[in-house]
Amino acid sequence: MNRKNISGKGIVNRLASEFGFRPNQRLELADKLGIDPYRLSIWKQRDNVPERALVTLSILLNQGIQSLLGMEDFVRPVVITNRFETIDNQLVESVETILDSIAKAYGFENKLHVKFIQKMRKKYGHTYYSTLGRKTFPAGFAIDAHLETGYTLKQIVSNSTHLNGDDYIKSINCTSFENYLITHYDNSTSKAAKVNKVQVASVRRWMESDYIVINHELYKLIRCLNSTDNTKKGLIDTSLINEAYSLQEYIDHKLGGRKADLARLARVSRQAI
Repeated sequence: MNRKNISGKGIVNRLASEFGFRPNQRLELADKLGIDPYRLSIWKQRDNVPERALVTLSILLNQGIQSLLGMEDFVRPVVITNRFETIDNQLVESVETILDSIAKAYGFENKLHVKFIQKMRKKYGHTYYSTLGRKTFPAGFAIDAHLETGYTLKQIVSNSTHLNGDDYIKSINCTSFENYLITHYDNSTSKAAKVNKVQVASVRRWMESDYIVINHELYKLIRCLNSTDNTKKGLIDTSLINEAYSLQEYIDHKLGGRKADLARLARVSRQAI
């Protein structure tokens, strides 16, 4: 996602519409969000919302970044239980804790883990060291971790212990292989084969055999989610997959809450589900 092209006007107007205001009712929207009206004016004039403000809005509204950008519908009801300014002030006081949370979201112990530092250096260059040294709020890191790992921004920035406990269910990016092929390769098996460095026959077999894409990996039905055999393969260019579900959410949203349907698809017993 190219966040440099985020439309400040679009986000402000989308929020105004969500709460029943007209686009020019800036004061009313500001009061609803608990934000200085001047900020809203700047976002619209510059047609840009800073990354830190995106994080704050996501937490304030309990919505994903994609919903704020209009790429997905809001998860309803949209309820505001705090003030923008309060959350924004709290965030800047928790930089080191948030960096630890980001590391844990990626599966590392803390922000100083050698492999995590290597990952961040490869992706962001010296920006990570600068952020760590100056203790500046790592908004861009948090947004990327949210989009890439399935954890909500609230989980990532609120408390690092949430990532190891049972307080939340971790979401996963999940889509059918057919949708993956359409989204990334214009439904072309040859393009997908070339990018993923496999034979066209393999891509056709994935599609015909009802493979699904979970985050950056390809799985043969649900029964192989915990499998370590060769039915699991890495895939490229999955950044545009934006349907995030835990297993229970997947059952609720895709199968109408019917666990028996998932058992039938996965060819396992209902007890296994």
